[in-house]
Amino acid sequence: MTTPNLTATFTRQFPNGPEIAVDNLCFASGVTVLFGASGSGKTTILRCLAGLERPDRGLNDLSAPERAARVAETLHWLALDGLEQRQPGSLSGGQQQRVALARAVVRRPQLLLLDEPFAALDTPTRLRLRGELRQFLRQLAIPTVLVTHDRFEALALGDVVVVLHAGQNVQEGPVHKVFSRPVNRAVAEVTAVETIQPGRVVEIRDGLATVSVGGVQLSALAVEGISASGDAYVCIRAEDVVLTWANAISASARNRLSVTVHSLEPEGPQVRVNLAGDFPLIALLTRSACEEMGLRPGHPLVALVKTPQVHLIPFLKATP
Repeated sequence: MTTPNLTATFTRQFPNGPEIAVDNLCFASGVTVLFGASGSGKTTILRCLAGLERPDRGLNDLSAPERAARVAETLHWLALDGLEQRQPGSLSGGQQQRVALARAVVRRPQLLLLDEPFAALDTPTRLRLRGELRQFLRQLAIPTVLVTHDRFEALALGDVVVVLHAGQNVQEGPVHKVFSRPVNRAVAEVTAVETIQPGRVVEIRDGLATVSVGGVQLSALAVEGISASGDAYVCIRAEDVVLTWANAISASARNRLSVTVHSLEPEGPQVRVNLAGDFPLIALLTRSACEEMGLRPGHPLVALVKTPQVHLIPFLKATP
């Protein structure tokens, strides 16, 4: 089911709102994620691509071709054999999602558009269907646009991510690269980097930068735009922070920070650990890890962060 790459260029202006601008956006085989906060323009772009809204400028002819229905083949492919006569209400959540996907792909569209496909599902069903959908999309080999504000959904399903902010494309690239290396503070905030702190670079040597933040010095990879004696934002993702007891010995991380547990916030199967120290820091642990460590507010710990997990953003790129 391979199709040629598609491109789109258009703008959509709303009264008293931002201009939504798409400039030569390419939809290759694979999943392109439109990612951003509410109001950033994700759904508007999707509706323009689907022909549900008319752009103010630009061509937008991406409608699905008229093709003969191949219902039996599609139902078999999606493991829905024998359910043809079932009413929607009698199907499970997972079966309903597969039926929706079958309706979308049976015509072999040039572009598959998915708008928050798991929004109405419970967490266990959503997690299970992520893997199924990823496998289906790989088999389809149809360029797919996925709209989501869920970072984990974008990471699980996407090949390329387009980060939107105020209607503008502020960063585009491979999903893991964009989420681990935001180009400016706006992208870091949209992609939910938990720790963003201002710092000052004191030295660059052998590809490593030493940056002072909150009275301590951290080691980070030197990046383009960073210079000695220059200001920079220090970005650290919560999942990259390892917590250990103060008397534990570890030589695997250059950055060792003395911290105290400030508060614990359950987030589904994980726990957000807010830490107080030379600067505020956030770690993300499983519930079992927190229970094993017996974490409580006031506990002294050491936070370990490896050098490649400390990302620096120059102040000059702080805004899009």
